[in-house]
Amino acid sequence: MTTIKTLIKECNFGYIANYVKDLLPEYDGTPAIPEIHHFNRYISTEDILKEFDKLGYRAGTLSELLAYQKANPEDENWIVALGTQFSLGGDLQSPYLSSSGGGRGLNAGSVSDDWSVHFRFLFVRKPLDISNSASALEQQIINVINAGYSVSKNI
Repeated sequence: MTTIKTLIKECNFGYIANYVKDLLPEYDGTPAIPEIHHFNRYISTEDILKEFDKLGYRAGTLSELLAYQKANPEDENWIVALGTQFSLGGDLQSPYLSSSGGGRGLNAGSVSDDWSVHFRFLFVRKPLDISNSASALEQQIINVINAGYSVSKNI
C-alpha cells in the first residue's frame, strides 16, 4: 500500500502548504484511472458533485490526484480532488494542485466557496451497477430463483 506521503515525495512538488501536510489522510484508497473536467465557469462544490453523479462519476481522491500528477508532470492546470476533504479551522477543505513561479504545488481550498473558472476537477467513473439493469428475461430468472425454484437450460 502506497501512502499519501510517499506519493507526495514522488511528485517532487516545489511547494506544499504546511497545513495540507499536517492534515492529509495516511491513505485514501487505491487510485483509479482519473479524468479531468473543466466547467469553465464559477461553480459550487455541490453543483460539481451533482453533475458528476448525474454523469455516472464520482469526485477523485487525493491519491488519484497525486497519481495523475506523477503520470502527467507537464500538466500545470489547477486541479481539485473533491473526493478527499479535511477540516481546517472548522472549514472543510479539498486538496488541489497549483502552479506558480515556484513550480507545481499542493494546496487546499474551501469546499464551501465557489471554485473559480481556472480550476479543473478530477473525477473517476463509478463502477457499473448491474443489479438494476437486468433484461426482462434475466429479471424473470432472478424472480424464479428467489422464489425457490431451480432453473435449467435445455440444449
